[in-house]
Amino acid sequence: MLILDTSVLSTFTYLGLLEQLQQLNLTYAITPDVLEEFSKKWVKTKIPYWINIDVPSHKIKTESLSISTTDTSLISLAIEKKSMIATDDLTLRKEANNRHIAVVGTLGLLKLLYTQNIIQTRESYLKCLEKLRTDLYLSDDLVEWAIKDID
Repeated sequence: MLILDTSVLSTFTYLGLLEQLQQLNLTYAITPDVLEEFSKKWVKTKIPYWINIDVPSHKIKTESLSISTTDTSLISLAIEKKSMIATDDLTLRKEANNRHIAVVGTLGLLKLLYTQNIIQTRESYLKCLEKLRTDLYLSDDLVEWAIKDID
């Protein structure tokens, strides 16, 4: 199972690639907190039927003051389901890593879509990267990683 954060869900919606994630043959989940955040930003966009909305049975306690309620719900669900989290949020990534929860970001999933031939051309993949680079901050190291070994 891959638990999606609002950042990844929003970015794939923005890129028009949300439906392509289904082709990776993974099980996806979000928490009600993510649904609420996503719905505020993408009012006219419905969550696809193949993304489960799961409520963690308990919320973890965290000593970090910078972690949000949404992030806490994602960590709780990941622990409960023994699952990976997809996020670009640095605070959430650090908290997940501290709890030994595997993490992947937008670029990792995008690269996987390309290497699995779901994004079928190098040109299409590079256009996605350029669109992200125009609208989001991507460090040169991240971009270099994203294009490394893609041929």
